[in-house]
Amino acid sequence: MSLVFACIAPHGDMDLDASLRAAMEELGRRSAAAAPDVAVVVSPHSVHVEGHFAVVTAGRVGEWDTDAALAARILEAPLPILGVSYGGNDPGTAEFPLDWGTGVPLEFVRPPHVVVVAPARDRPLEEHLRLGEAIAALPGRIALIASADNGHAHDPDGPY
Repeated sequence: MSLVFACIAPHGDMDLDASLRAAMEELGRRSAAAAPDVAVVVSPHSVHVEGHFAVVTAGRVGEWDTDAALAARILEAPLPILGVSYGGNDPGTAEFPLDWGTGVPLEFVRPPHVVVVAPARDRPLEEHLRLGEAIAALPGRIALIASADNGHAHDPDGPY
């Protein structure tokens, strides 16, 4: 088994429009019905490591337990990719800060475990596709959450 659920989920203000909150609640219901063991969240607002993708190896991301074995599998991808942690020297007891690109989707899609992956804005699209292929090939019941926000254009008074 591999991907049992996948979505592109916004990470802005869910209360800008009632239909947006309703759509996110529907994502939560669909994810729950798929019963993933872990969600791989690709967040553009997590850590940025120059020239590399990053996979959080800390034991927790905010309130969420990390699936350390799955994180290690992603790190095996033949790509410029690094494991990152935060806080304590022992990654198993470290807690990585929860960014809004991860936290907002997880308010609605509530898997038992997570793995947070940071894309690499300075790597070619082809490498991002290969990372996606590596994630899709992971063992287990995986939910993939691509955290996005439509270029921040949802707020007509916003800076983008």
